[in-house]
Amino acid sequence: MASSTRNGAERNWNTFISHLDGLLKDCRRRRDTTDIAEVNVFIERILVLTTNATKLERACRTLPLHDDFRVEVLQIARELRLLLKEWNDKRVSILTSNEGSQRAKVAETFTPVPSLTGDGPGRPRKDIDLDDVLHHIIHLDYTVTDLSEKYNVHRSTIYRRLKENHIDLKNERYTTGNLSQSDLQELVREAKDNLGFHQMGQKVMLGYLRSTGVRAKREEVREACRAVDPVGTALRHPLFRSKITSHAAYSTPHAQYLWHIDGVEKLSMYAIYSTSVVDGHSKKVMAVNVAGAKKPHHVFKAFYTAFTLYGIPSMVRVDHGYENKHVKDFMDAYHQREACIAGESIRNQPVERWHINEETYCLFTFRDIFESLEEEGHLDRDNRTDLMLLHYAFLPRINFIMAATIKTWNSHKNRSLKHKTLDRVWEDSVNAAGNENKTAIKNIPPPKCSQKYDVQVDMSDFESLYENVKEDDLTDPRVATMPVALKEYLDQHLHDQDNYDNDNGRSKFLSAKNLTRQWIQSL
Repeated sequence: MASSTRNGAERNWNTFISHLDGLLKDCRRRRDTTDIAEVNVFIERILVLTTNATKLERACRTLPLHDDFRVEVLQIARELRLLLKEWNDKRVSILTSNEGSQRAKVAETFTPVPSLTGDGPGRPRKDIDLDDVLHHIIHLDYTVTDLSEKYNVHRSTIYRRLKENHIDLKNERYTTGNLSQSDLQELVREAKDNLGFHQMGQKVMLGYLRSTGVRAKREEVREACRAVDPVGTALRHPLFRSKITSHAAYSTPHAQYLWHIDGVEKLSMYAIYSTSVVDGHSKKVMAVNVAGAKKPHHVFKAFYTAFTLYGIPSMVRVDHGYENKHVKDFMDAYHQREACIAGESIRNQPVERWHINEETYCLFTFRDIFESLEEEGHLDRDNRTDLMLLHYAFLPRINFIMAATIKTWNSHKNRSLKHKTLDRVWEDSVNAAGNENKTAIKNIPPPKCSQKYDVQVDMSDFESLYENVKEDDLTDPRVATMPVALKEYLDQHLHDQDNYDNDNGRSKFLSAKNLTRQWIQSL
């Protein structure tokens, strides 16, 4: 036992030394680099080794070890701290020089519109797309002043164009002119009952209404929330809030610079896992995939959906989990450098913050349903067939509500982002970085904003990547594989319940269990 422990410690020490040698060689080889992305990768690598060296240093002070070994460990820890300081100083100097060059050339947030050549005298008429104007005003909550900067025209020009086309901006911005307060209350009640948005406050509810095309004033939504859920509104008062945890300062230069990928396992006891992709600069949720297993296939599916809609980022931040292997291989191969940063999950700050919302607004709703089914004896989490039917009945519903949660969160105004929506911050940053010819912005596919065009990602190319993969490599062993004949039988009898009734799939699960018993008896 002692010899195996000693051998394991020696292997760990040898691995640490080999990683340290590789790091020092790379640092000497690329010490003159001015690429901020590469500098960040080196800082991340140095930080990981410094953390391990600090743990060894602490152990050397408490354990009876040889003096020469203790001195060697202390020297390594000291040199790593100096190396970390050196590369942090290099990062600061690069950022400072970039800021100086950006002050010399102020980045335009948007590209000015072209002019139309005319036969008559006078200045050429500006070609302003009114559909684009209304989209930015209604969906991204721009003001006419913001759009005048976008098109490099005076705001009276935009007002004149709207008047020429008989467009009343006030009526377009607020659609509650045709809705009574009772109708607005019904929309709020439907969101809380049918979608499970019980914990939503007025600001997030405004984002939900905006994502569905309904524009309402904040006072009207506040009154509707109080009328529908008076107790929940009172409990969200600052007096009843728990202590707010302060987070470390976080910043990235622009959108598409760094994406964060991480998973949630709050429903892992039912073999349900969620993988999220979040942009570090705008905090916009790029994609979420809720699946019945935690495999590289499912993590890459979320990443595939995100980069199909928004392009490939400059870097990706993940944890050390094996399920992130395909994302790391893809990013390193695409950029021909180390473009995937692996570290502890606690440093994945933007996506960790999003986890709170997806759990509160979506996952915990289904957790309560699953627990009630267990208490009533309808569900056994140790039964492979029960989990198979649970996934059949609930996974489409969870992904449906998760998609609504994403649109709601991206459409709500964030105080830390100067009360702008996440969609708008992302779009502003992408256009500004695009005018500066940033590499991460070059490969964004049109359209840039999926909410505007309601793009549906074609997953046929993605599925073809895994067509030769074994079924065992894609599924959780705790869940039985549903026979094709049984799935067709259930689809035939349960197609009327695909419209998502008010019980969030509970009745569909119970019906699926009864139909499965009948199908087995008929064999």
